[in-house]
Amino acid sequence: MEGGQAAMACPDGDCVVREVEGLRGLLRALPSAVGGRFRQMVAYTCVDASPEHVALGSQQGYVWLLNVCTGELVLEISDVKVPVTEVKLNEAMGCVAFGSAEGTLRVEAFRKGQFKKYTAQEKDKQAVTALAWSCRDTLFCGYVSGKLLMVTFRSSGGAEAKRLPECGTTVVQLAPSPPSLLLVSTLTKTLVMELQDRVQVSQVGTKDRRQGVFGACCVEQGVLCVARPGLRVWTVDTSGKVLQTLKFRECLSAAPLPPIHPLHWTPVPTSFSDSWQFSTLHWWAGPLLVTYHHSTLWLLDVTGVAVCGALSLRHRITGLAIAGPHLYLLCSGEQVSLARLTLDPCLFKKLSQEDEREEEKGAPPVIKLLPEAAASSRVRYTPSPSPAPERTSFVELVTGPGEPSIVEQFVVEPSAVEQFVVEPSAVEQFVVEPS
Repeated sequence: MEGGQAAMACPDGDCVVREVEGLRGLLRALPSAVGGRFRQMVAYTCVDASPEHVALGSQQGYVWLLNVCTGELVLEISDVKVPVTEVKLNEAMGCVAFGSAEGTLRVEAFRKGQFKKYTAQEKDKQAVTALAWSCRDTLFCGYVSGKLLMVTFRSSGGAEAKRLPECGTTVVQLAPSPPSLLLVSTLTKTLVMELQDRVQVSQVGTKDRRQGVFGACCVEQGVLCVARPGLRVWTVDTSGKVLQTLKFRECLSAAPLPPIHPLHWTPVPTSFSDSWQFSTLHWWAGPLLVTYHHSTLWLLDVTGVAVCGALSLRHRITGLAIAGPHLYLLCSGEQVSLARLTLDPCLFKKLSQEDEREEEKGAPPVIKLLPEAAASSRVRYTPSPSPAPERTSFVELVTGPGEPSIVEQFVVEPSAVEQFVVEPSAVEQFVVEPS
């Protein structure tokens, strides 16, 4: 992520994000006002999205789930009674999690399955301020008090809740990084938690920063991005060590910035302000991060240290969610409160392919020897050094008489090794002959 050494993800000056199709029709499935005799106009407070659904929470205590493909209202929850502060979808489990201003955490199913419902109440009624799902079955919840809760859902339909170390100040963003890492951003610091049998906590940086809503997210395997005061982003490793400082102030002060085009909102000129700060960080694709401050949204390229898009609005941005090439943006005060911005399809495809290649580099291939290959070849098997797991053992496919010539080195699963007879060789390796 060395600035200036890698090609920028976005062509300079081009518009790479725009709203292709408005959501006015989709939002017609929701009521504009709720309540009985004294009806209130609906004010949305939070949003989350997947390729199939979009979930919205409201000031009036309602949660709605919409199918973005059919436009149908899938789920309506109306008994929260207090403002909904956070909402997060889990398509794998077929459920939606949400938290309230009085510390209630609820998970409700919207598809038939083992799981039906889960509820937890913070005893001091402290507001839920951050939610995040990790993998399929683990939910993290942060509170205004700095408390952290981890809930693991079992395949039988039950759930197990566990308290994590408290942070001391309000949790503003949670970003899990499978298999066992949790990035926790609070008003004064960012923490890296290693969730083993005993939770290990490392602070990013040597001291607390000035108070503010500064978030963090995972960009690629082993690299984290942390928002800092002064329009800066730190790249950090999984131990919390700062690797690099990316300074965006200069490129943000340059005019004009590449525009982002909504359909139903009227942007205002994006003029640099000394009050600008990066808040929560959201990874989109490749080196692209999304962040905002009050009514201004930015698309950042952390490889080229550049701004790929900017949007300033008349009203405050209250939430965002990313689902594939789409960015759902929630803005209070607009006639149409929700917009779906889309990353240029060609660029998104290119960045997604690069992300897949990076994942392949991080996860070595697995060899499966076909019977005909095994009959005519030998395999040299190097057990993994302790305490590494057996699945990281190296296997070399060997052919030819006499001194073997190595064709390629693979990583093999234990089940593949068990298909062969292992005999010790003169060196610290094994020669595996077909059984």
